[in-house]
Amino acid sequence: MKNLKYGYSKKKGIKKLNCFFEKEIFNEINRLKIFSRNVENDKKKFKLSFLIKRGISIIAFSLIPSLGLIFYILFGGTKKYLISWCTNLPVQPGAYCNCGSIIHASVETMVLLKEVNIIFSIILVVIVLSLAIYFIMKVLKYERLNPRKAK
Repeated sequence: MKNLKYGYSKKKGIKKLNCFFEKEIFNEINRLKIFSRNVENDKKKFKLSFLIKRGISIIAFSLIPSLGLIFYILFGGTKKYLISWCTNLPVQPGAYCNCGSIIHASVETMVLLKEVNIIFSIILVVIVLSLAIYFIMKVLKYERLNPRKAK
């Protein structure tokens, strides 16, 4: 672990950024191990404090891609969803239709919003999955570098 202390000063660009994040992840794992040793007898306290400090943010970050699903449930269609769209645009400016819908937009706008929502959801899923894979790779690397595990 000590050889990683100054390793990222020799690198440039993305490799330097990778080493910096790797160092931060390793420091966080060390803090977790020290904390778990301190509350070894009280597992309930450890689980509760872990969930309060880190678990809520991890869960919230992993639920970000579900925003696309929420958007689709709310604004999905004309009558069978929670917030309905009206595609009967008034011919005269300032005129209103009596359909009872909250949102008045054209069909092209609805299709465009659905496509943007799908693209946004796919991008967020890819980001969350790639970060999860990155963290798993770094945790496995940490376990290989840990001197107590090597013996």
